Amino acid sequence: GDPATALPLARRALEAQKKILGDDHPDVAASLSLIASIELRLGRIAEALDDALESERVGRDHFRLTARHLSQREALRFERVRASGLDVALRALAEHAGDEGISSRAGDVLDGVVRSRALVLDAIASRRRQAAESLGAEGARRSTAANEASTILARLVRRPPDPDHPERYRAQIREARERKERAERDLIEISPAEREWSAGATIGLAEVRRVLPEGAVLLTYARYAIDRPPGAPAEDGYVAFVTKEGSEGPPLAVPLGPASRIDALVSRWREEARRGA
Repeated sequence: GDPATALPLARRALEAQKKILGDDHPDVAASLSLIASIELRLGRIAEALDDALESERVGRDHFRLTARHLSQREALRFERVRASGLDVALRALAEHAGDEGISSRAGDVLDGVVRSRALVLDAIASRRRQAAESLGAEGARRSTAANEASTILARLVRRPPDPDHPERYRAQIREARERKERAERDLIEISPAEREWSAGATIGLAEVRRVLPEGAVLLTYARYAIDRPPGAPAEDGYVAFVTKEGSEGPPLAVPLGPASRIDALVSRWREEARRGA
């Protein structure tokens, strides 16, 4: 459809969602991602980046809130399908890397990449560390309480609210979130694994930069969906981020082109290396 017509409709839908669901619901993240993609098509690049990164933050925070009750397989699947505007942010950066105002936001986008990639790995590692802990009966009780609180919150989020009484839904979500946070604070007091999981929420690009060895250069690759005309085959692209130790400026974002071409070159290189060519 027409992006100019779709944008105000999408924004009105978002405001209605926020009134019923609250600002930090995963459906709000999905709507923010949609709005960002429309803004990108309209050339409103700065707005698209803002909404895309906010979508990623909301989706990321929701994952951290509800990941405790998921198995490793469920956590990996959830991460693949969760609402995230990171794809839109990467596309905006890659398509407008020559724009100084947009390229200056490379650090914000890479920060989102760093935080997003750590989510599932942190959740899996925390679960395994907790399984190896010997916290006794009291630790088992607190761990069970935290898991139950997380499960209750996740079920509430998935349940559709009563449109006639949205305030009840928001109150239930708030109470479930507070219960979960209390249970996790209790568990943090005696569980090193829980403390590490909680601390992981604060790790982003700035923390990575601080631990880079002197003179080091960090090269990061990210894959994103290229915007294609309706009916055209789907195509992904790659963008690289170059982060220098000691540099106070944003990372350098370098669009690398279609993923199909790069993947083919990588496969060819691996085959040649295997044969010793």
